[in-house]
Amino acid sequence: MFSTWLPALSPLPHCAAVCLLAAGVLGGGSQGILYAADPVAAELARTTEAINQEQDAIDAKVAALIQQLGADEYATRINANNELEKLGLLAFEALYEAQSNKDLEIRSRARFLVRSILVVWSLDDDSQEVKRSLQAYGAQPPKDRRGRMDRLASLDNAEGLDALARLARYESDDLLSKQAALLAMNLIKPDSDEATLERVRGLLTSLGRSQRTGAKWLRAYAHTLVDPNASLGQWRDLCREEQDFFAKTTNESNRDILRDLLRWRSELLLSLNHREAAYEAMRDTIALINDKDEPQHQQLLEATDWFLKHEAWSVVEEVAQRFNTQFNSQPLLLYRLAEAESQQGKTEQAEATANKALGITPDEGDSHLVAAFSLQQRGLFEWAKREYRRVLDLETAGSLLDMRARRLFSEMLHDLQEDKEAGEVLVGLVEAMDADPKILQLMQQRLGLEPGAIRSRAKFFLALHQQRQGELAQVRENLLEGIREDPTDADVLIAMYRVPQGDEEFREETKKRLDAAVGKFRSQIAEFKKQAEEAPSEPIRDWANRNLATTYNQLAWLVANTEGDFDEAVRSSHRSLELRPNTASFLDTLGHCYFAVGDMENAVKYQSQAVALEPHSGQISRQLNVFQKALAEQQTQRAQEEPPAPVDPLNK
Repeated sequence: MFSTWLPALSPLPHCAAVCLLAAGVLGGGSQGILYAADPVAAELARTTEAINQEQDAIDAKVAALIQQLGADEYATRINANNELEKLGLLAFEALYEAQSNKDLEIRSRARFLVRSILVVWSLDDDSQEVKRSLQAYGAQPPKDRRGRMDRLASLDNAEGLDALARLARYESDDLLSKQAALLAMNLIKPDSDEATLERVRGLLTSLGRSQRTGAKWLRAYAHTLVDPNASLGQWRDLCREEQDFFAKTTNESNRDILRDLLRWRSELLLSLNHREAAYEAMRDTIALINDKDEPQHQQLLEATDWFLKHEAWSVVEEVAQRFNTQFNSQPLLLYRLAEAESQQGKTEQAEATANKALGITPDEGDSHLVAAFSLQQRGLFEWAKREYRRVLDLETAGSLLDMRARRLFSEMLHDLQEDKEAGEVLVGLVEAMDADPKILQLMQQRLGLEPGAIRSRAKFFLALHQQRQGELAQVRENLLEGIREDPTDADVLIAMYRVPQGDEEFREETKKRLDAAVGKFRSQIAEFKKQAEEAPSEPIRDWANRNLATTYNQLAWLVANTEGDFDEAVRSSHRSLELRPNTASFLDTLGHCYFAVGDMENAVKYQSQAVALEPHSGQISRQLNVFQKALAEQQTQRAQEEPPAPVDPLNK
C-alpha cells in the first residue's frame, strides 16, 4: 500500500515553510500572516488567509444556529434546523462536534442533522471519473464507501486527491475518514516544487480548519511536503494519539488504521535516513499482531513481508524470536527468516533455516507446492527448486497436485533459461498421460487444459535447449511436432518464425500456420465479446472477459513477435489491459508491440511497468535491457541526424 517516494522530495523554500507555519495552517493556529519575500510562499499565505477569513464567517453563523437548536421557542428551533440543513457540508463539522453538547435538545438535533444532511460529495470542477466514484456515495454502506475511496485512490495522476481530502473532512464514520486520509497521503508524488505547492494549496483548501483526525493527518502531510524533517515531531505526536485511541476503544480506530499510520511514519523516517527511528516505529506495529482479528500466522506473514520490502532484516529476526512457536511451525515464515538472514550475509545460518523449513511438513505435497510458488515469486529460485522437486517426489505422476507442480516448475525453469530440465519436467507428465487416459480427463476437467497444450509446451522447451546447442534439425522437428499438438501455441509459432537456416518448405509451413492462428484468435475475440455482451449473469460475464483479455493478449503477442498488422497488435494489447489492468505479462506484450512499431520510448515505459510488477521475472527483465539499449541507440541516431542550429549573423 505504501510507496517510498519521499527521498525524491525537494523541500519547499524555507520562506514558504515559515509563511505557512506563521499562517497557522501547518501548526493548527490562526496567527497573523507573515508574508515572505518569495512570491510563491506569499501566494500560499494569501490562500491560507482567505481560507481563515471565510471560515471565521461561516463558523460564527453556524455556531449561532446550533445554539438556536436548543432555543425555548419551537419556531426558532425549526428555523435553525432548516438553515443548518441548507448549509450542508459547511455546517457538518460544527454539528459533528455538537453531538456531544451538554444541552440534550442540541445534542439530539445535531445527531439527526449529521445523519440526514443531504451531502453533494462531488464539486463542479471534479473530473468525470471522480464524479462517477462519488455518485450516491452517502447512500452506500460502509464497505461500498470504502470501495469508492479505493477507486479514487487508483485514478491516474492523483486525480482523486482532493476528493479523498474532502472525504477525510466530512465522512461521518471516523474509521472511513481516517482511511480516506491514509489513501490520500500515498497519492502525492510531486515532480517539482511548483507541483508540490499546487498540491499543498489544494489540500489546504479542501481541509479548511477541520479538526477531524483525518484532516489533521493531511494537514501534517502538507507540512511534510513543505519541510519533511520539521514535520517529524507532528507525526510522532499524531501516532501516539492514535495509539491512545486504539488502546481505549475500537470505535475511533482499529488495528489496520493504526498499523498503516505507523508504517507511513516509518517510511517517512527511512526516506530521511533516520533508520533506527524507523525501526522503532516498525516495532510498534509488532504489538498489533494478535490472534483475534485473523489467523496470527497470516498477520505475521504480511508484517514480515512488509519489513523485508523495507530491508528491515534485523526487525524480521526480532519478530521471529518473539513469535518463535509460530515461525517454527510455518514453512513460509521460516523461509522469510532465512531470506532476512541471507540478505545480511549469514549464508550458513540461512541455509540451515531453509532446510528446517523444508522439513516442517515432510509428506504434505500441497504445503511444499505453496512454499515453492511463494519462493519463486520472491526470486529465491534455488529454494523453490527443492520444494518443487519434493512435490514431484511425493506425488504420483499425473495427480492433480503433480500436474500443477510440473506446470509451475517448468515455467520457472524456462524463465531461468534452464529449458532442458523444463522440458523433461513436462515430459514426465506427457508420459503419465500416455499411460493413463484418466489423467487426460482430470487435466481437462480440473485444470481446463487440453493435453495438446502440455505436449506442445514440452516440445517448445526442448527445442529452445537444442537451439542453444546448435542442433537445428532437431529444433525444427520438435517445433513442428509441438505446433501439430497445439496449432495456436504462440510461443512455438514465434520460435518457428525465428529458426535460422530454415528451408523454403519450413518457412511456408510457418507462414501458413501463423495466418491460421491469427485468424483463430480473431474469431475467438469476436465470440468472447458476444458472450460477454449477452452474459446472463456477472460471473459468466467475468469468465468471458477473462478469456477475451487472454485472447487479445495472445493475438498481440504473436503478431508483435512475428509479422502482420502491428497497429492491430498495439490496440489488442491495450484492450487486454483495459480488461485486466496491471497484469505483468500483458504489459510485457505491450512493450513488445511498441518495440515492433519502433516506438522505443513506450516500449521501455510499459516494459518497466511489467518489471515493477514482476521484478524477479528473468524474461521480462532481460527484454527491458534490450528495449533500453534500442532506445539509447535510437536517441543517439536522432541526435546525429538533427541539423545544426542556424547561426545568427549578428552574433557570430
